[in-house]
Formats: sequence, structure tokens, C-alpha cells
Amino acid sequence: MLIISFHKTFSLDLRALAFMRIAVGLLILLDLGIRLGDLQAFFTDYGAFPLQAMRDYDNNPFHWSIHSWSGEAWWQIILFAAAGIAALALSMGFKIRIATILSWLLMVSLHNRNPMILQSGDDLLRILLFWGIFLPWDKRYSFDSRKDDISTQDNSYFGLAGVGYILLFFSLYFFSGIQKSSAEWLSDGTAIYYALSIDQMVLPLGKMIYHYPTFLKILTHLVWGIEVLIPFLLISPYKTKQLRLVAIIIFCITQICFGFTLYVGLFFLISIVASIGLIPFDFTQHTTPEIIIESPKPTLLENTKSYFLTIAIAFSFLWNIADLNYSPVEMVEEVKYPAYALRLEQNWRMFAPAVYKNDGWFIFAAVTQKGDTIDLNRNGAPINYQKPENIVSMFPSDRWRKFSENLTFDWNKQVRPFYCKYILDKWYEDKSKTSKPEKIISLSIIYMEEFTLPDYKPVTPVKKVLWTRKNLYR
Repeated sequence: MLIISFHKTFSLDLRALAFMRIAVGLLILLDLGIRLGDLQAFFTDYGAFPLQAMRDYDNNPFHWSIHSWSGEAWWQIILFAAAGIAALALSMGFKIRIATILSWLLMVSLHNRNPMILQSGDDLLRILLFWGIFLPWDKRYSFDSRKDDISTQDNSYFGLAGVGYILLFFSLYFFSGIQKSSAEWLSDGTAIYYALSIDQMVLPLGKMIYHYPTFLKILTHLVWGIEVLIPFLLISPYKTKQLRLVAIIIFCITQICFGFTLYVGLFFLISIVASIGLIPFDFTQHTTPEIIIESPKPTLLENTKSYFLTIAIAFSFLWNIADLNYSPVEMVEEVKYPAYALRLEQNWRMFAPAVYKNDGWFIFAAVTQKGDTIDLNRNGAPINYQKPENIVSMFPSDRWRKFSENLTFDWNKQVRPFYCKYILDKWYEDKSKTSKPEKIISLSIIYMEEFTLPDYKPVTPVKKVLWTRKNLYR
């Protein structure tokens, strides 16, 4: 009885998995398209994060990357094209297992090439692809499924990969929720106020609701409750399908609200796509789910895969537990090596344990040969230290916002000189298209830092010079 209940709790619908596969392929294509616009800036030696910066930033020997084999744009274009073809094949349902493996390998490589622009959505998509290698998301709505003998009547699936996938989605919300342990989440109810105070992230809708403190307090407690409690509906043995559907709807509404109030890039969309595989289509089926990954006489390969997936599930869950504040579990570094190589490490500390309160905007203060001081971040306008009206619009994409945010931390100061050089090179390149640019003799990357105070108290920005290059001659 317990086994049947476990099967029911962790069963999935093959049609839902197929829809998720299609959406994942399209999402990868969208992600590649966005990254392609900044290919030179983020993935070549002519950008803000050349290979030398990558080596200085991350010396983990297990973070491998074939994207780092060359700092030239042509090599990145080849790999982007390969990733695009694999994603297209994944979405269309052609050679799905190979396409999934290639998509995952190229994504791990791409993420390792420039970790400065990564966010939690990248981790989720990468790990989702890992479980996708073992999920039967090729059994419906694909060219590959035409050759399968599997019945089209029974769409239920139970397997270790499915357990890993469900626990991944469970962990995303539950561990993110219990990591939010500060007073602003648990008692004060001010976390959403602080989140919407981040000018680098707040969108117009967020600005509209920002001045309603009571509403923001209600939202804060609601978000915390959703993240901590609702994940258990995904693994409820009672009315499993109905409660799971309720959880998916709540999660999707929450992510849409995040996406329309805060500049989180593709995170909200990735979270929604990752939930598609959980959708229960058939509410009338009462039979025990068919176990399609096991055969009556498992082969050595199947047994090895089962052991591997069991270890991966246990390891992922223990990683999340060990990442908690005051965790009773501690993982020694040597145990983490396999996770580093497979990029299974997870960190769901979104706005946790407290919301980050440091905010601000960038000024690229350049002194010209004539002695004028201009801001290269505002197309060469005279220097102005007043706060811009819309800071979000100063970032071409969320990748640039994340890169700039990471640049403000002192532990990333080794990247600043590379960024400074890129700013100069980009300035001369853009200006030379229309006129002969005036020579710049010095450049300073300035961060006008604001620390958000409670109760809408006014903040005086502090000028921080992150990096300066002097005596420049071109």
C-alpha cells in the first residue's frame, strides 16, 4: 500500500513531460538569442569578461568549459549554433536523447564560461535539463515516439528521474522559503518593501504598488507562506493530482507577479516552464502508474543508472539542507567534486535570508584631452551625480544588470580593470562610426551607492570609485 501511495505521489503524465520538453527547447532558443546580442561583451577576449578574467574569477578545476577553448567570436558562434540546433531538435522531438545531452553539456559549458551573469533561473534550467536526460519526455508528441511500442492509452509515468524532477521543483520553493529567516520576512513584513526599493530591479508595476505599506506587508507574508507551504501540495498522497494542479496555478501566478514587478530576466519564465511537466491531465484514472523505466530483468546498465539517479537525488537534497543557516549537515569539499563537474550545485537563496539593501547606479567618468569630464554611461553627456529617473533602463539586459551588480562586490574587483578596458574600447568603436572621437586620458568606474532605509526614509547616495585608469593614450 505504501509503495502504491509513493508511486501515485511521484507519478507524472507523459503528455505534460512532452509539453515541457517543447517549451524547454524554445526557452533555450530565447536564452541563446538574448545572449547572442552580448556575445562579444560576455564571451570573447574583446569583451568585459575575457578568458583571463574568467581564470581569475573562478579557479575551480571542475568547472569545465569548451567555450573557453578560444576567446574569438567565431568559436562562440559555432557553439551557439550547435546549442541552437540541439534546442530546436529537442523542441521538435527529433533524436531527443542526443539533443537533451548536447543541450545540457553546452549549457554547462556556457554557464562556466561567464558565471558573472548567472542567476537562479540559469541553475534551474541547467538542472532541469540534467533530469531531462533521464525523463521519458520523448514518448509523446515527437518524431522519436513514432518508433516506440509504448501504449498511447497509458500516459502515467513513475521513475527515479521523475522523483528527482519533482524534488527539484519542491526544493526551488521550499528551501528558498525557509532560507528567508530575517525579521523582515517573518515578523516585520517589510521584505517586499525592500525588494521594490531596489531601483536596479523595480519595474513600473512595482513602482505603482510601492507606496502601499500595508499591502506590501500582506504580500510579504503571502509570498513566504506560498514558498514554505505550497510545495507540499506537489507531494501530497491525498488528492495528488488536484492539489498538484492547485500548487502549479499558485506558483505560476506568483512568478508572473514577480516578472511584472521586478527585473528578474528569464527567471519567472523558466520557473513557469519547469512546472509544465507537473501538470496532471487525467483526473479520472485510478490505476497504479506504470513503471516504464524498469524491466522485469534489469540489465547492468539499467541498474547502474538507477544507482546513479538515487545518489543524485539524495545528493541534491542533502546539498540544499547543508546550504541552510545553522544546518545540521555539512558536506566536505571532496564530496562536492562530482556536483561541480555536473553543475548540480544549488543555491535558492533568492532575497534570503534578508533582501539586499545596497542599491545605486553607475557613472563612467571620463576626462577628455580637452579637460572635460563626461559620463560614458550616458552617451558622453556632462558628468551629473544626480539620481537618474529610471535606473533599470540603463541596463541593456538583465545579464548586464547582474554583471554590474556582481562588479560592486570587492571580491570581484579583479574583473574591474577588464570591464574598464571594455568600456573604453566600446566607446571608441561606437563613436568612430560617426566622427573622430576625442581622446580620453582617464576613466573611473563610479558607483553611486544607496542603502535602503526603513519607512521610506530619504537616502543620501555615497560615491564609491570602483576602478580608475589614468594616463590613457590611444
